[in-house]
Amino acid sequence: MGYRIGGIVRFYNHIHQSIAHPMTEEQKGILISTIKQNVQKIEELCEQCNVRPQNLPARSRVAYYYLKNFDEAQIKVGTPSEYPTAEPLLKPGFGEDKETSQLFQNLYAEMFNKTQPQIVVDYYPYSSVKSTIRSYGNVVYVRLSDVLKDAPNNVKKALAVILLCKLERVKCPLEQKRIYRNYLNTSQMLEAHNKIRKYRGEKIILSSKGHIYNLENIFERLNKHYFNGELKKPHLTWSEQKTHYRLGHEDSAMNTIVISKSLDHRNVPFYVVDYIMYHEMLHIKHGTTYKDSRRHVHTKEFKADERKFNRWRTAEEWLKHNRM
Repeated sequence: MGYRIGGIVRFYNHIHQSIAHPMTEEQKGILISTIKQNVQKIEELCEQCNVRPQNLPARSRVAYYYLKNFDEAQIKVGTPSEYPTAEPLLKPGFGEDKETSQLFQNLYAEMFNKTQPQIVVDYYPYSSVKSTIRSYGNVVYVRLSDVLKDAPNNVKKALAVILLCKLERVKCPLEQKRIYRNYLNTSQMLEAHNKIRKYRGEKIILSSKGHIYNLENIFERLNKHYFNGELKKPHLTWSEQKTHYRLGHEDSAMNTIVISKSLDHRNVPFYVVDYIMYHEMLHIKHGTTYKDSRRHVHTKEFKADERKFNRWRTAEEWLKHNRM
């Protein structure tokens, strides 16, 4: 297993968020100084462990070289705009949450006619609404996303049933799944999920300039032609790897559109790259809707707009016959 330094990608993403907004000369100086200090710290840690930065995992390596060769010209100097800082999302008490542990313990006794293990539950600052359950000997450890700390009791109970069924490998009651899913789809939880993705998540942003196509130019041209220039430009980047099934995706929480680098090839017609970019731009326009506790992104309105692309049918035909 390669040597790993935690936090490099997260710091890299923080820099990308920071330079997206104007800052004062003083803020610029502090940012540049912080970048240099972090690069020096990474190199010191590598030296102490007798490894080189190029031996770091791919995402950390990309982030390191970006920071190492940071271009100060990317920083916009001016009057700082209103920009939300990464305020604490929650203030979880780390360590066992005895009340929730007891809830799990009681449910286990009700559900299974067998010797009860000790169940320890704590809340953890995951970068998504994630929960895990693992058994080590006679102790079961449960980690719940800290955004669930203030969830209603019936939701915590539903999640406990889901996790305990997973632990014992039995079928979970559909009603409990429905209760939990409905709660995750409330506006409160969707907002919380976006926040933790934005401030805790990791997103590698490489470059919008490919060998053949420039995503910045494509976005600007499509925005002007189809959206009257009204769409706010997100981060645009080619993917790390060549993917042939998922050719693009729009990540609203990270304010990013990623296009597969498999399309950055001279054999790929320009209108195909345009079409994939147009599709992801429609996600910005239409957003996400929820109906009957289900997430909908490709609505009727979305699909109607998709067919407004000048070469929609030609692009679809090309993709049908040329995708792996």
